[in-house]
Amino acid sequence: PAQNKVTVSADKFKVKPGVDTNIETLIENALKNAAECAALDVTKQMAADKKAMDELASYVRTAIMMECFPGGVIWQQCRR
Repeated sequence: PAQNKVTVSADKFKVKPGVDTNIETLIENALKNAAECAALDVTKQMAADKKAMDELASYVRTAIMMECFPGGVIWQQCRR
């Protein structure tokens, strides 16, 4: 279950003006960076997937072409 509490332990604790703004900006930047990293990971995975599919398509095209040569399954079927 998600928790909405944060526990902080410290010897001293002071509230200074402007700290809240800095923390909020820090959290916003961390979330933005995490989103950008996730998007970059997805982009890299998509590129890897496309490369794998291109290689597979090339292999299939070559296999079909080879079967069209004399003695191949496609060649034999077309000769009937």
